[in-house]
Amino acid sequence: MKKHVIIAIFLLLSFDLAINAQIKLNSSGYVKIGSTESATQALDVRGNVIIKGAPGYEGTSYQVIFDHNGPYGSKCLHPVTSNAGSIGTSSNAFMQMWTYSLYNLSDERYKENIRNIDNALDQILKLKGIRYNLKLENVADDSTLSEALLEKKKKDQKADRLGFIAQDVNKVIPEAVYYDDSADIYGIDYIKIIPVLVEAIKEQQAIIKSLQPGSSSDKLKSTAGSGSQENPASEDVPLLYQNFPNPFTESTRIEYYLPDDIGSAAIFIYDMSGLQLKSIPVSGTEYGNVTINGNELKAGMYMYTLIANGQVIDTKRMILTDQYVLSTK
Repeated sequence: MKKHVIIAIFLLLSFDLAINAQIKLNSSGYVKIGSTESATQALDVRGNVIIKGAPGYEGTSYQVIFDHNGPYGSKCLHPVTSNAGSIGTSSNAFMQMWTYSLYNLSDERYKENIRNIDNALDQILKLKGIRYNLKLENVADDSTLSEALLEKKKKDQKADRLGFIAQDVNKVIPEAVYYDDSADIYGIDYIKIIPVLVEAIKEQQAIIKSLQPGSSSDKLKSTAGSGSQENPASEDVPLLYQNFPNPFTESTRIEYYLPDDIGSAAIFIYDMSGLQLKSIPVSGTEYGNVTINGNELKAGMYMYTLIANGQVIDTKRMILTDQYVLSTK
């Protein structure tokens, strides 16, 4: 009698769970959670999902949610705490990632200590783009694939690629390089190179403009005294003066004028081929000057340009001569 009672109770409980259960296992071995509907996948969940960290990692930084908070009510996978978590690792990376859009959080309200990118063209000129192939041991390591699929994967992954060497980029633009010391692997954030490229193009365009016929650099001026004899107060615009003395051997002085509304400015030194040799940030308002020492350059003709608030103000030429040439009659 006791055995029959136990069986009856078990059957009643099973019937009740079948009606009200929120976890359901069908005959195919598929599990449904959050609904009495039959599962269509190995794990079929109705509703939001939260994945928490392993024991010892209980903080919100170790929690991920899959819910409906995406654009237009779409599915969204996100961490519970902002700026936490990652997809893939340096030693276990995904083979491909497809997306219609990719956004980096770049709101001005999230930033501080904002500064200009100086010497951008010089940095870009030091980078070396390469064409390369991945080593075989890094492109295909999956014993579950058939031989045919494995060979296809090897072929696809061994195709020519374009990029940089991370160790080389680290010497020029370290902000774009990440080093995972736990795996001793370098990676590049290629998006971070774009701002440097933009500023380099602007610098290059300034050089091109200065070399066009009719530009101020097209007129070589040699002055016997300081160029600051002019008075810009009536116009209140940035001005660049001819260096003095010119030609020079030991040193020369470049004077400039900056009105109050100038946020950033610099004087760039170029050789006659347009290669940037030096950049000298200048600040303050009204008159200022910088000194160029002859031992910093080789004898020859150079151009110098004042760029203020991202605009080319003026470009002039200066001549550096050897002491021997000046002293010889």
